[in-house]
Amino acid sequence: MKGALAFVLLALAFVATSAEESADCSFDIAAACVSEIGAAWDSCGSFTNADEILACMEGIIGATDCWDCVCVVLDFLPFCAK
Repeated sequence: MKGALAFVLLALAFVATSAEESADCSFDIAAACVSEIGAAWDSCGSFTNADEILACMEGIIGATDCWDCVCVVLDFLPFCAK
């Protein structure tokens, strides 16, 4: 529980300090999606490579508005490279 709370707080801090927003992901949307993206990340933790993680996360949140914010919240993922 503490780990999830820490993740949410760190993600919110990152979103708040991010100077560059995605065209489809405003601060408000990103802040609202932190929990959903964090839950998807936790659910996909057993996968070992970037393609598997991407497919898993897309399967969980791909049809929601939160998909546009994945790389804003989790910018360290390999497929989020700028």
